[in-house]
Amino acid sequence: MAVVVLSIFNACQKSDELIDQSIDVQQQEAVKPDVYSENGYLVFKEIEAVDSVVNILLRMTTEEKENWERDLGIKSARAEFERLNQIYDNLDTKEEILDFKSRYQNKLTFKGSEPEDWSIDYAFNTVYFVPVLNEDGVFKIGESLIKYTKNDHIIILDGDQEKLKNLNKFSNNEMVVYAPRLKSSDENRIYLDDFPDDNLDKDYGVVDIWSYNDSRTRRLRNELIWDNYYYSEGSNINSGWKLLFHQKGEKKGTFGWKRYKTVYGVRNIYVKVGSFPSQNLYYNVADYTPEVYYSTRECAADHLIGATTLWSYRPPVDFSSETYSQGLGVWYTVDHY
Repeated sequence: MAVVVLSIFNACQKSDELIDQSIDVQQQEAVKPDVYSENGYLVFKEIEAVDSVVNILLRMTTEEKENWERDLGIKSARAEFERLNQIYDNLDTKEEILDFKSRYQNKLTFKGSEPEDWSIDYAFNTVYFVPVLNEDGVFKIGESLIKYTKNDHIIILDGDQEKLKNLNKFSNNEMVVYAPRLKSSDENRIYLDDFPDDNLDKDYGVVDIWSYNDSRTRRLRNELIWDNYYYSEGSNINSGWKLLFHQKGEKKGTFGWKRYKTVYGVRNIYVKVGSFPSQNLYYNVADYTPEVYYSTRECAADHLIGATTLWSYRPPVDFSSETYSQGLGVWYTVDHY
C-alpha cells in the first residue's frame, strides 16, 4: 500500500532529535525531546512531531525501522503486522487460512468475503497514524493517550493510564472521549471516495473500485481518506483532519486476492480543500514496501477547529491525480469534485 499525505503542517525534525538516547536521565526530565517512548508506546509533544516521524519512518528500510524501534524499546504495530503477514504468505491450504483467520481475528482485519478475497489489513481504525502505533494501537500526543481498535478511536485527555486500562469503568468520565465514526454512508468521515468510475475498464461501462492488469492477476485500489486527530495540550484542545490518498495493490493467488509488495506512483496531483488555495503538485513514489506514507506538500487538510464541531464539520475537497502500480504497468487518472 502507498499513501500520500496532504496536510497544512510542515514540521521538520532532525533525526537525532527523534531517538537521542545519549541525553542522561536528569537532562531528559528537565527538557524532554519532541519524541520519546514511555510504557511501551511513543510520546509526541504535538501533532507536528507526529507528521515528522511518519514521514521519516516510512522512508526507512525494514532494518532501519527495526533498529529504531529496538532503540526506543517499543513493539510496533508495523512489526506485529509484518510477522503475521509473513506467516499468512506461507499458508498452503484453505484449511490453514481459515485456522489463521480464527486465531488472529483480534489482531488483523480480513477484507472481503471468502474465497475471492483473502487480503488482510491492520486492525486499527486509522490509516495515517498506523506507523506510530504500538502493537496495542496506542500512542500519546501532548497530554493525551490515544488508542485505536478495529472500530474505535479513543482519547484519554489527561493521559491517565488507569482510565485506558479500565475503559468500561471510566466510560462516562469526562476525560474519556470516543470519537464517532460512521461506517458506511455518504457522510462517512473516513472514506471520501474510492473512485469506482475511474477504473481502467470504465470505457466499457464498468463500475469497479479496482483496476486490473491485462492478465487479471494484479489489481490496484485508490482511496481518498479523511483521518482526524483530537488531543489536549493542557490549556486547550488541538484537533483537525488529515486528507490522504491511499493506494493498495493485490495479486491473484491460489485461493484469491492477497496484498503484496510492489512499486506505487502518484503524479500531477491537484487538490483544493475548503477555502485554501488550489495546488498543482507533482510527486512520484517508488518503494518496495507495502506501506508508504509520503508528505507531498502541507496543504489544508488540518483544520484546527472547536471540539464541538470536530466530528460534524468536514470541508469540501476537489482532487485529481494520476496513479500507478508496477503490477498494472500503466498510469491512469482518478478525480473527485
